[in-house]
Amino acid sequence: RPALVVGGTAGSFLGEYQAGGTIVVLGLGRRTGGKAPVGNFCGTGMHGGRIFLRCREIKKTLPAQVKCSEADAEDIASVEKYLKKYEELFGIGAVRDDGKKFYVLRPNTKNPYKQLYVQN
Repeated sequence: RPALVVGGTAGSFLGEYQAGGTIVVLGLGRRTGGKAPVGNFCGTGMHGGRIFLRCREIKKTLPAQVKCSEADAEDIASVEKYLKKYEELFGIGAVRDDGKKFYVLRPNTKNPYKQLYVQN
């Protein structure tokens, strides 16, 4: 499964029509005021995979195609190998003790097109 780790922030339309895989946005080195490190329309049309956002508060204007929740221990464990690889490659801690949490976006199970794409 493909995985993408973004150290800084991402613009609008991140994960648009995402069908599978994992995207992690760390929000490092950017002044976001603790808000989600993505632009508008994150996850629009999403029908598979997961998007992890590290921030203090999540956007209130997420599209109907996604559900957002605070990442639990199992979610974090599933991306731990990507965080370690990021730290190894860039020599920068992927997670800092700055009060930010991980939130995970998943496709809304009510999405009628989900069964037409990859299994997750």
